[in-house]
Amino acid sequence: MDSVSSVVSSLVFSVLASDELAELVTHYTGDVFPVKLIRTIRMRRHWFLTMLSNTRFVSTSGTYGCTIEVRDITRLGEDQIVRYMEGHTNRVTRAVVMAEAGALITVADGECPKIWDLNSKRRVRPASERHGDHISALCVLPNRKFITASVDGEIRVWDASGSRCERAFVIKVPAPPSDEEDEEYELKIQALPNGNLLAFAPVTSKKVRYWLLDALAGAELSQATVALSEPCKWPKIAALNDEHVAVAANKSVHLLDIAHKRITKTVKVHNDTIRSLAVIPPVSARTPSSGFLITGCADGSIKVWDGVLGRCLQTLEQAHPESVEVLALSPTNETLLSVSADNTLRMWRSRFWQRACDGEFPEPLADGGEVEQAQGERADLG
Repeated sequence: MDSVSSVVSSLVFSVLASDELAELVTHYTGDVFPVKLIRTIRMRRHWFLTMLSNTRFVSTSGTYGCTIEVRDITRLGEDQIVRYMEGHTNRVTRAVVMAEAGALITVADGECPKIWDLNSKRRVRPASERHGDHISALCVLPNRKFITASVDGEIRVWDASGSRCERAFVIKVPAPPSDEEDEEYELKIQALPNGNLLAFAPVTSKKVRYWLLDALAGAELSQATVALSEPCKWPKIAALNDEHVAVAANKSVHLLDIAHKRITKTVKVHNDTIRSLAVIPPVSARTPSSGFLITGCADGSIKVWDGVLGRCLQTLEQAHPESVEVLALSPTNETLLSVSADNTLRMWRSRFWQRACDGEFPEPLADGGEVEQAQGERADLG
């Protein structure tokens, strides 16, 4: 069995299938659209994870997480690494794909944002200046623009074509409680489908504030503070569409109506804390305006939800033996990568997710159906 031996914080992969070319298929009884567990990979540590396609993703390696690796999950051992991206000197904290430019945008503390060409091996283009000592959020906008936000509330609009900052403006971020000095109280941002920007920051353990921004004009359109149903130290957000945002707090998801500045629905979606979110956006006029929400739980389960109606469409019980910390979808929404607290990465595939985007709405799928462990699926690292 091949593996990559590297320093402690690099990714270490193991071939976990008895037949290295065969898919590990897990069917869920009664599901109209069965889910396939394609591969399981054991990692030592990951700094971030972003999917490029149905089979490729980027993450980091190296003692300080400053080297970016492009990996093909269908390959084995050292052949999984198809490209190294070197240029950062500090730990890379965030990355996002700009599909229309064929580029990857990355940020590291105390450095200029960097723009990588994914279609060739041309050298990275650094941005013209750095944005503070710590960038707390990164996202892309249409027309080859991207956004960075710093902990002090400064938001910058960058032009990826010219690698320059076009606009900067500041919003007043509330100071976190004195006993809550951690990154979960930093400013977060999300790009909405209409090109507007949503900035988000907790005020207290039960209140969050958001700002709706026209980032290109540097104008604030509205802001509001909303209350959660229960205290939550680490609320997470995911924009479902231009009007609705999912706010995950503990075991529940709150549906925030941006235009009316209120939470319209609260649904308990798991029996334990929600640790990760991902969104399948609507892509045709036949789909409802909500999109679909994927939630990862501390109990190791993953669920797919109709965001507005609150229907559970699909459940993967025991998708991981430990907490699901990261969820990442491929651009076509056919492949999902999940990473758990035990440093296990799993690749899932289901045509249900892509077909749901195209407006095909099955009846809610039966809960349950534990993941069957295939022989030879996992190999613990010594």
